[in-house]
Amino acid sequence: MDNKQVFEKALTKLNYNFKYDKDGDIRFEHEIGAISLEFENGYFALTHTKFLHASSYSQQIVLLNFFDEINAEFKAVKFNFIKSYAFVSVEGFYGNESNFEFVLSRSLKSMGNALNKFYVVAKSTLDAFENEK
Repeated sequence: MDNKQVFEKALTKLNYNFKYDKDGDIRFEHEIGAISLEFENGYFALTHTKFLHASSYSQQIVLLNFFDEINAEFKAVKFNFIKSYAFVSVEGFYGNESNFEFVLSRSLKSMGNALNKFYVVAKSTLDAFENEK
């Protein structure tokens, strides 16, 4: 079974509807939002992009401090910015097709837990950013 079939099988078993984008990446909706799944030769990357916009460089710096805290706690999950938009991702390798469903499920759960933790620790700061508008 090739990578594409492995991922399709795992997503189907986990009840996710998915589609392919123009780059061949898989897109699907998860409770935290839209997820992109990129893959190549046993490597995969799950990414939830643009979940937060920082309207200034100073906001990005403040948020990066929160991201560092969460990144240290959730080793497999990484927060960062592309331009002014925040993203969260999990990257890794899977040993064989039989364990990918488990790996995918755990990775998505870790992303969700890290994102929830971020919103808890950064709530007052995010509220202050909203009040600046």
